[in-house]
Amino acid sequence: MKLAQKNYFVLRVAVITIQAWFRGYLIRQEYRKQKAAIVKLQSGTRKILCQSRYGKQKHTVIGLQRKFRAAKVRKEFLIAKDAAIKIQAHYRMHRQQLNYNRQRQAVIHIQALVRKRVVVQRFKKLKKNTEEMKMKEEKSPKEEKKKSKKLGRMKKFRKWLKRKFCCGSILQLKR
Repeated sequence: MKLAQKNYFVLRVAVITIQAWFRGYLIRQEYRKQKAAIVKLQSGTRKILCQSRYGKQKHTVIGLQRKFRAAKVRKEFLIAKDAAIKIQAHYRMHRQQLNYNRQRQAVIHIQALVRKRVVVQRFKKLKKNTEEMKMKEEKSPKEEKKKSKKLGRMKKFRKWLKRKFCCGSILQLKR
């Protein structure tokens, strides 16, 4: 029995070794399958996480781009608006200057007409006074002195008129 026992133990060790090797083989195959499944899960998880991060980053970048473009458009709009306001201001200023100059010329024209009328009236009055002086001159020597004084005043007035109205171009005075 010793031999049978020995064979039994050798056979048993061999069976245990073969079973261990086979179980190891099965466990390794199961481990490889699980490892492959775990790798797939990890890969899918990483994919989902990366897609999520990418979506958040993309959303953030798009938001920043939108804000940047909006700021750029707003800046261009404000520049165009300022330019338009300046153009409008210059146009309004030009229009007001034209209106002012027209009104000024009209006032100057009216003033010239009024001055002309005043000068003509003075001239007629002086002419009338000189005629009266001539008539009075014939009457008395005292009046002759008055007449010479008035004539002197008339000469001064005529000189003043000539200077005032460019050498008498507006009025032609008779002496």
